[in-house]
Amino acid sequence: YSDNMKSVKKKSQEARELLKNKLDIHSNYDHYIFFDFPYLLMGNKPIEESFIVINILKVFLNKNPNIAVLIKPHPSSDENLLHLSGINTNSNCYVYSKDKSPEDFLSLSDLTITKYSTIGIESMLYDNIVLSYNFMNVQEFKVYGEAAHYCYSATELQYLLNDIFKSDLSFLTYKEVSIQKNDAFLEDFYPKEFTDYKTIAFEIEKRLNEKT
Repeated sequence: YSDNMKSVKKKSQEARELLKNKLDIHSNYDHYIFFDFPYLLMGNKPIEESFIVINILKVFLNKNPNIAVLIKPHPSSDENLLHLSGINTNSNCYVYSKDKSPEDFLSLSDLTITKYSTIGIESMLYDNIVLSYNFMNVQEFKVYGEAAHYCYSATELQYLLNDIFKSDLSFLTYKEVSIQKNDAFLEDFYPKEFTDYKTIAFEIEKRLNEKT
């Protein structure tokens, strides 16, 4: 492995343990996936689309007990819909209140699944692999430029999850490429004169809205 791949193989074990305790995770996992459960509107974010993602994750979690999914609903989302999906019946799935800050989830996670929200860009600040799903075949819409992996069907999302985590080498390869693309995207996207997290997040949201 290259030195860069070795450096990204695991985030600091000590930091992970502190975050796990904070998030009430008492089992050990090799990897963590953060699912940004969206607020659901008719049109651009239909309910069916989010439930397809949840069903894919349920199957994936059953086959990969060494991987955990962390779900934090969007502040404007309906938490009841999420619980009705049955995702929290998986022992390696953790569902949290929508009022929690995303920072802890982004710090612990290796990969983020989102539609197209500011969370995708904030994930890049934490060196996460970003999967952006849009099952409405809007293939020309790439809000994260070349930094994210875009999934335009359930099959594509299933394939990517399985391919990324099929081996340590596969994960490390995806991770290394993602870090390079994330850095290139962020170089152009957020202003270097801002350094604190909240200001960067505000600027990211403003620019994302301008793009959409």
